[in-house]
Amino acid sequence: MNNSLNNLKTKILDVKKLGFLDKIKRDLKYKATSKTGSMTSTATRDRILKKEGRKFFKGLKRKMLSRKIKMKHIENFEEFKEKFEKEADDPEKTVFFYLIGVLEYITGDKKQGEPMITLTIRKDYMQVDPVSPSGLKLPQAGEGYFVQHMLEDPNIVKSFLGGNPDNNYEIDKEELVMHLVGKEVKKKHAVIDIQSGGKDFYSRVKLQKNKHGIWKLYETSSIATGVQEKTEDKDDF
Repeated sequence: MNNSLNNLKTKILDVKKLGFLDKIKRDLKYKATSKTGSMTSTATRDRILKKEGRKFFKGLKRKMLSRKIKMKHIENFEEFKEKFEKEADDPEKTVFFYLIGVLEYITGDKKQGEPMITLTIRKDYMQVDPVSPSGLKLPQAGEGYFVQHMLEDPNIVKSFLGGNPDNNYEIDKEELVMHLVGKEVKKKHAVIDIQSGGKDFYSRVKLQKNKHGIWKLYETSSIATGVQEKTEDKDDF
């Protein structure tokens, strides 16, 4: 009896899946016809149909991957280093640690925050500094420039940790929230997409895994772009 019931449930699910896929096909065909018109050749319509299909399933994949990760802020370099070395075998965690380092640099103690940041980025992108606890410091150009840009507008980094225009970019350091919307890992290379609460589009960063199995950032420029003004400040002139 149980086997029969399970088989029936499986068949019902299969029918539902087919119905869902049929609906997608109908919607995509409608979009292709709407964009091309009824007189367009079949070949042209098929090309647009494929393009719309790729766009749809890319968006669907992004929605399925979308999730929020939480972590407490860290103010001490030694504590940060210990946690980073344990957890940075996952590229998304490296991105989160980077944001925490930037947050500390901008809103806390620069002497703690700067070495935190340098741990998360490829060391050949940094400058040697024997005085720093990490042995490295930010360069003036490249990654250093991006951090300085965020220093001028702290809401940028806050927007990736729970802040948005409606809450005046206020964040809870006891429970920072990073919104992951995309993740692609291929051997020693990874691409991570994160959503800011103050931008319309997600920000993409790139990482590489070193010989110790630790993921290091090497492209963060999209994080440093500007954010929307606070809702309470709009039209305040």
